[in-house]
Amino acid sequence: RARILVADRLWMSTDTAVPAFDAGAALSLRLVMVQSAPPPQDLCAAAKTQGEMTDCAYDEFLEASSAYAASHAALAKRQMTTQRTKLLRAQSSWLKYRTATCEFESSALNGGSLKPYANWRCAARMTRQRAVDVGRLAACRESDAACAGFQR
Repeated sequence: RARILVADRLWMSTDTAVPAFDAGAALSLRLVMVQSAPPPQDLCAAAKTQGEMTDCAYDEFLEASSAYAASHAALAKRQMTTQRTKLLRAQSSWLKYRTATCEFESSALNGGSLKPYANWRCAARMTRQRAVDVGRLAACRESDAACAGFQR
């Protein structure tokens, strides 16, 4: 499977997974989003103290969470009750995955003052990506068989 990311945001992706050892396979990329604005600057780079860095990382996480909540609500609204239940189960699993992943990524900093900063940055990055992924499903057209987001 191929994905092209621009500034940690999904830009293009293949519709199918192809075995890595299939030399004759051709991948077709599908445009997922068009990024008209330049990538956002790292606002946390201007932070001067550890507290400012952690606060900034937490603010990034809150912004990412807001975008994710909007994408998730848009997708849930399009689903029948049985699909909505599956979506909620997937969301719960993803939250556990994100927590475990960020705990792992920041574990080298256990006991240090940088750990919360690293943990929030990880959570923000993963949540932004999840918002893009869920948003893609919410934007599916009814006739798009390669996209499972549309259910009625």
